[in-house]
Amino acid sequence: MFVNLKTIMMTMAITVILTEGELLMNRDGCGKTKACLFKPVGCNPNLDCTIGLIFFVVGPNQLRIEMVATSLIPSVQQQYVAIGYVKISCLHCSQFNLGSSAFQGDDFVTECVMSNMGEFSGSEPEVFVSYNHGKSNDRIFLNDHEHRTLISNISSHVIDGRLVCHFTQQIIPQIDRKNGLIGDLDKDFFIMGATGSAQPDGLRTFSDHGVHVVILLARFLQVASYIIVDLLEMYVTV
Repeated sequence: MFVNLKTIMMTMAITVILTEGELLMNRDGCGKTKACLFKPVGCNPNLDCTIGLIFFVVGPNQLRIEMVATSLIPSVQQQYVAIGYVKISCLHCSQFNLGSSAFQGDDFVTECVMSNMGEFSGSEPEVFVSYNHGKSNDRIFLNDHEHRTLISNISSHVIDGRLVCHFTQQIIPQIDRKNGLIGDLDKDFFIMGATGSAQPDGLRTFSDHGVHVVILLARFLQVASYIIVDLLEMYVTV
């Protein structure tokens, strides 16, 4: 998917919220003011989606990201739901038959890691940034100040076999770029959603069994203070 999110720079603080009530994902505005990815197509993100992403601009330099995934079977101690910003440059990508093999390398990733079992059960959600190098995924170290600046307003919910995570991320990061591993989101990207088993230092890669991937091809157009999403095509891989 292509993304173009040009906004005013702003530094934010992080607030972690563990909600006792249910976190809902609102589909209103999908394809207009929001970008939405759902697998299977047409599923209800509050009920039966294997994986779903909704993201939209909520203020100057603020991208709100809402993610949901079905708990893996068999269960794992830690499961992630991730959004990947995939660097693919082409003029007519919507004409290509893209599969997961086209999205394995040089991708900036933000993932939310949660658990409802084992020693991690009931722990706070953790939001990390990472980078795909080929078929491997490596966490990018952020100190507390950098993390609070880049990611804010985290909330999560695990119930009825669904893992839900919401957070806000800076579009133009106001932190060290870690030798180019962390980039601006006001550029053209394909957007990819994924869920799978989390490891202590990163994610299982897309070549691993049990990783579910959704790929959306769309273009963001900013008109004044509104974001219009031009949905071009969706690709789903497992």
